[in-house]
Amino acid sequence: MGNKVIKGTATGAIALAAFGVASGATVQAEELTKPSTSLSSDVTAPKAHNIKVLDGVLLTKDGAAITTTPTEKTVEEAHGIKQQADQAVTDQAGKVAESAQMEESSQKAVEDATAKVAEAEKNKAAATPDAIAQAEKGVADTQKEIAQNQKASDTAANATQKATDAATTQKQAVEQAQKGVEAGQKAVDTAKKGVDTAKAALEGTGEQKALDEQKAANKGLEDAKNAESDATQKLAAAKKADAERHAQIKDLKNQETTQSKTATDTATDAAAKKATDTAAKADVNTAQKAVETAQAALDGTGAQKVLDEQKAAQKALSAAKTKEVEAAQKLDEAKKADADRDAQIKNLTAKEADQTVAKTDAENALAEAKKNAEAKKAAKEAAEAKRDALRKELDAKKKLSTINVPQYVIDAYKKYLASDREEADKDALQEVFNKWIAEGAYDIERHGNVPIDPSTVDPAHMTREQAKALTQYYAHLITAVRRQFWGTRVKTYTTEEAMDYVQKVAEAYAKENKPWSSGHSHAALAAGERPSSKLTWMSENLSTLRNRTTTMTEMYRFIAGTIIGMMVNDYHSDFGHMSNMLGNEQDDDVIGVASSVTPNGLGRMHYVGFSDKYAGQALPDPYDTTQLEKDLAQAESDFQAALTAFNEANGVLTAKQAASDAAHQALSTTQSELATVRNQALQTPSAEMAHRAAVATRTSAETRKASADKAVANLNASIQEKQVALQKAQAVLAAKEEAAQKAATALREAESKAVEAQQMLNATKAKLAALTGVKDATPAASEALEKATTARKDAQARKDAADKAVANLKASIKEKQVALRTAEQALTAAENNLAVLKASKANEDAKLVAAEQAVAAAKAVEAKLVAERAVLEDKLKDQQNLLAMYKNADKLLGEAVAEYEVASAKHKEAVAKTLEARSKLAELLKDQRDANSQYDAVKKAYEEWVTSKKAAEEKAQALSMRHATKPMTTSKKIRPIIHSSYIYSRADKQLPQTGEKGSWLALIGMEILASLSFGVRRKLGRKG
Repeated sequence: MGNKVIKGTATGAIALAAFGVASGATVQAEELTKPSTSLSSDVTAPKAHNIKVLDGVLLTKDGAAITTTPTEKTVEEAHGIKQQADQAVTDQAGKVAESAQMEESSQKAVEDATAKVAEAEKNKAAATPDAIAQAEKGVADTQKEIAQNQKASDTAANATQKATDAATTQKQAVEQAQKGVEAGQKAVDTAKKGVDTAKAALEGTGEQKALDEQKAANKGLEDAKNAESDATQKLAAAKKADAERHAQIKDLKNQETTQSKTATDTATDAAAKKATDTAAKADVNTAQKAVETAQAALDGTGAQKVLDEQKAAQKALSAAKTKEVEAAQKLDEAKKADADRDAQIKNLTAKEADQTVAKTDAENALAEAKKNAEAKKAAKEAAEAKRDALRKELDAKKKLSTINVPQYVIDAYKKYLASDREEADKDALQEVFNKWIAEGAYDIERHGNVPIDPSTVDPAHMTREQAKALTQYYAHLITAVRRQFWGTRVKTYTTEEAMDYVQKVAEAYAKENKPWSSGHSHAALAAGERPSSKLTWMSENLSTLRNRTTTMTEMYRFIAGTIIGMMVNDYHSDFGHMSNMLGNEQDDDVIGVASSVTPNGLGRMHYVGFSDKYAGQALPDPYDTTQLEKDLAQAESDFQAALTAFNEANGVLTAKQAASDAAHQALSTTQSELATVRNQALQTPSAEMAHRAAVATRTSAETRKASADKAVANLNASIQEKQVALQKAQAVLAAKEEAAQKAATALREAESKAVEAQQMLNATKAKLAALTGVKDATPAASEALEKATTARKDAQARKDAADKAVANLKASIKEKQVALRTAEQALTAAENNLAVLKASKANEDAKLVAAEQAVAAAKAVEAKLVAERAVLEDKLKDQQNLLAMYKNADKLLGEAVAEYEVASAKHKEAVAKTLEARSKLAELLKDQRDANSQYDAVKKAYEEWVTSKKAAEEKAQALSMRHATKPMTTSKKIRPIIHSSYIYSRADKQLPQTGEKGSWLALIGMEILASLSFGVRRKLGRKG
């Protein structure tokens, strides 16, 4: 598309150039003249040219001359000749560049070859005997360094393997620790769930959720039990399968031992039979020679042959005896070696049995240590949880805010009492109360730490437990206030009887349904009296109470604020409420607190005081920390004892683990040694076979010697004696042949038995290999059972928690509070345990990092040795190359010279080709100039002819028009009817006045350019 754009722009420019000549000028006709055909004086005779010279064209040294007006076809043909010449120059220029590159490459090859010749000459001069000896020494020294490096590398590889094994073991420890953390996190999540459930029960919400959880927990426990049962069955099946496989392995090993002995025995027998067969064949050969010798003696020939045979037989016998002695010695050595092997196997087998027992004992001890450590861990965690819970409870109680009465208030109150409650002292007391208020008397209600209990309470239906909790808190605060006034001897407390009484009082107030202005109701206050008890009320304080549902936490704040209010805002009651609360410095007070709401919605909080004489047994102050501190001290002591026991158990566990690992390693080492010794082949069988063969060879040699001696003795015997000797020799030969035949038969039978025994042994070994290659299923099944048991325990814990949560739904407020505290204690214990597990995991992670660093360090040493080895090998290679170069200096010099000669020849050839290519290019450039000159001349002549012809035609047309319009010249100029700046009358000789200086030809040119530009824009618009 880009090429089209450029082409269009160029066409537009040509159009402007063609038509622009008429701009601002009138068009005039010119006379058409024929171009001159005469030659100038500097035209030379034409020369031969390589291009085609067209008719009417004369090529000169400076260009081309036209002798005949060219046609359009002539121009086209000249253009084609020009293109051919241009292409030929382009093609040849490429060839020149290619040949120049080849010349440059060949020149570099000559330079390289020259350098190699110089180097070879230098090396030949340096290759002295001393230099060769020094090079050989360097090679030997480097080879020694490589050997030392290899030894160090082997050591480093072993160190790396040990470090890797240690890291692998530590990684397993990290994974185990991670499992512990995950289990700990799971316990924390469960404990949090328990806390949430307990809170929901206390708040009176979450009943359906608790029931759903109980249902899900029951289903989960059932599934977990089924999974555990399934895992137990699979473990039993795995143990049975492993036991059966191990029994099969044991049987096959015993069978292998028996078959191995059989195979060895049959192979030994076959070897013996082979020796017998060989000896029998040798005896046949000896007997055959004896027959031949006897026959030759009888015939009177072969005396020398007989003597030579006697000599050879003597030599063979001597050699056989020597080999027999050597075989006997080797047999003794083999028997001794096999005896040592058997003794070693016996010792190692006994050692393996002892170590197997030791391993089992170590495993049992380890299992017991693990069990004990787990029990101690559980005890430690329980003690820690109890301690932490007590500590948390103590901290919470100690953090509870108390009412601290300023001394100036105490002094003013006592003065008020001492003055028989005079008005001035009353006013002074109120002034100090105002001061206390300004200093923050109500801070305990607004910002103080009060007991946290989010459970809801309805003042109209406050439960006995809720009322008792508020009473105990009130008594706790008032006791602290009273002791600031009267000393530590006094206290305020509550009893079950007091709570019963005040509950009846509150119910009576609600039933009376009287307004606040009615004040105290003596009838209601007497409602708690019973005939069986002398308990009656002594005082009552009342405070208004909102009747809306609230939380116990807010009620605790209300109690604290009411106590403050009954002191600082009691002026108009002559501080009677304060007096009821504080009592005197001699007596203990009993208090009961309860709420009432009338049908009309009036809420009251009743604080009824009793004498301690008939009030019954005091209930303990739940906020008193005396006993709690004792319990915490005991819990701390119990935890430290449990921690000590846990650490001791862990120490024992570590020792038992190390002992178990050592027992496993010792047994593994012994089993490896035993396998190595058992894999050592028995030497006696082969030595026995060799000895038997030596004995057979010696026996055969003796037979041959005896036969040779007889033959020599027979040389001087009579004809009759020689005949007898021949007959005996023939009889011996027949006997030997028969014996050889029997030996061959026995050999075939023995070899068949040996092959069969070996095949049976191989089959047993294959079965044994298949069985020993199977991995025991028990470990994986044990791990699966362990996981299933853990899951069952978790499911049981979940079910227990769910059952407790459901049972807790119907429990009392106090019981729910206890349940919540228990859940919070469990959460604290779980969080503490998780923190310990995470710390342990971090410790194991640190150990793993150290182990991995040790592996990295070992690998770095190994890599360093490898790098040094590579350097040494490169050095050795260079030294060996140098030595080879010294030893082959003459040969290498000859090769370098030959290489130089080849490179030089190729360079000369490349230079010649480059010169040829350049010469051809120069010729083609001349042709290109001729073709360009011819084309330019033809094109120019043709364009001049076209221009002159057009001018003549326009001039003729103009003259014709002038004659036709001449009668109208006297009239005024014709004007166009349509008022358009682009329409004009042809009667005018001037161009239309359009406000622009340009001819219609220029306008046409602009339109052409505009159309071309529009086409270009459309093409550009479609791009992409």
